[in-house]
Amino acid sequence: FKPVAIMAVDKQLIFKGENTKYADFKEAIEAAENGTQVVIGGSKGDDVATYEAMLQEIGLTKENMKYITYNSTGDAITAALGGHIEFVIAKPAAASEYVEAGSLVPVLALATERYTGKFDAPTLSEIGDYEDVEVPVWRGVVASPEMSDEAVAYYSEILKKVSDSEEWKTDYIDKNKLISNYMDAAAAKEYMTQFEADYLATLEAAKE
Repeated sequence: FKPVAIMAVDKQLIFKGENTKYADFKEAIEAAENGTQVVIGGSKGDDVATYEAMLQEIGLTKENMKYITYNSTGDAITAALGGHIEFVIAKPAAASEYVEAGSLVPVLALATERYTGKFDAPTLSEIGDYEDVEVPVWRGVVASPEMSDEAVAYYSEILKKVSDSEEWKTDYIDKNKLISNYMDAAAAKEYMTQFEADYLATLEAAKE
């Protein structure tokens, strides 16, 4: 494929359920450091990669901070609501209605900056001597490799106008709880290439 543009990114948070005994995630880390097993649930793919990156940064083992993989984020959230796991990794859109109902509480933003509004929660660097970690899921546009550079430049500019429009912000970004993050073709190619390398490295580290 030939990258045309990045339009938005989606990032994860960690939420606690109503039955979770820890006041916040810092308390959960301290419990895990002292030998108490803390259980986090989530779906496959980028949720697992985010968990691996976080675990490496905070210096805990999978035995002390266990991850249970569910077939979907919805299944993981259901487990958290039922008190079967203490925390769940999820993206804002998936957790939104449960946060509004007070059934899930955001306790950690797995991102380099806080979310705003009802998803406001500290990042890793705010709760301890850690670097922030994130494994953003990007939303972008690619074309066939045969598309000319002139055509790529044209569509990249068109997508910039789309990204700047109020309809895009209201009907897509806000509706799906995403973060607007337009990148032109050149920046998108660099971003996608680095993203792939980082993601594969995380998966390799998970095998060790």
